[in-house]
Amino acid sequence: MKDIKSYVIGFLLICFGFSQSLDGVAIADIGVDYLEIIGNQGSNLKKPYKVCIFYGQDIPYNLLKNQVIKNSKGRQVTFNSMTEALSFMYHNGYKFVDSYSYTFGQTQSFFHFILQRQ
Repeated sequence: MKDIKSYVIGFLLICFGFSQSLDGVAIADIGVDYLEIIGNQGSNLKKPYKVCIFYGQDIPYNLLKNQVIKNSKGRQVTFNSMTEALSFMYHNGYKFVDSYSYTFGQTQSFFHFILQRQ
């Protein structure tokens, strides 16, 4: 009987132990209706986008460089495009609402996607 309980508990931990997260906060637990994805590729088009997700949390100056986004396996996620980041958030219950971009100098483009919880 103890073996069965151990297997059930182990199975539940494997299934539900990891969730997509932003700096350790599960995306499902954010509890906001709207959020913003901010992305920057910089001047080197071969590097992945630097993406951060803003949902009203306190923002340190270097959020774009240091935010850790993890997938359901607990591994850090990098995005090769803003579309990939948008798809990631769609699969986590958010839909696209609007977008805008701006360029800082001649090489730094920032893309902003506004998303709403479905």
